[in-house]
Amino acid sequence: MLLADGLVASGLYRAPSVSLNWENLNGMPVQSYTIERMDAGQNFQPLGTIAGSSTAYTDSHPLAGDNFYRIKAISANGAAYYSAVVKVAADPNGIRNVYLTGNFAGNMQLVATTGSACRATLVVCNVAGQTLQRRDVYLAGGSNTVALPPSANREVRVVALFINDKIVFSQKVLF
Repeated sequence: MLLADGLVASGLYRAPSVSLNWENLNGMPVQSYTIERMDAGQNFQPLGTIAGSSTAYTDSHPLAGDNFYRIKAISANGAAYYSAVVKVAADPNGIRNVYLTGNFAGNMQLVATTGSACRATLVVCNVAGQTLQRRDVYLAGGSNTVALPPSANREVRVVALFINDKIVFSQKVLF
């Protein structure tokens, strides 16, 4: 499985459906996108395939609780590239959407949309598992943006967000 560096996806729970959006930041020509959701057996299953010019999809029947999605981009020559997995909680009172944004040159931010205010813990680790930063953050109801610490070197880091000691978001990213 190849991860497309420039295929950035996000999702938002809007009762009773999940809206998925993505951007093809590297300009790779795409013939079609297949939207996949993880089933209870933890295998990704296709929900639908749409034209390569599309950048949005609505899951009208999300699973109760956490939903995990990825976007599969299929190029004209048949090569497949995947977005990172996006977690969307189908819970009107909890985390609705979490994703990373920025220019991937040290100016990264975590964006979290919540149904209500809560306290969370942001953890940034290197791939060896060493904690580089751990801090408590307050998330107001609605959209929240949290700046991530810059990196002096280009390196892969893991960004995780915890609420009540439960992981609600985790993603590897190149800083």
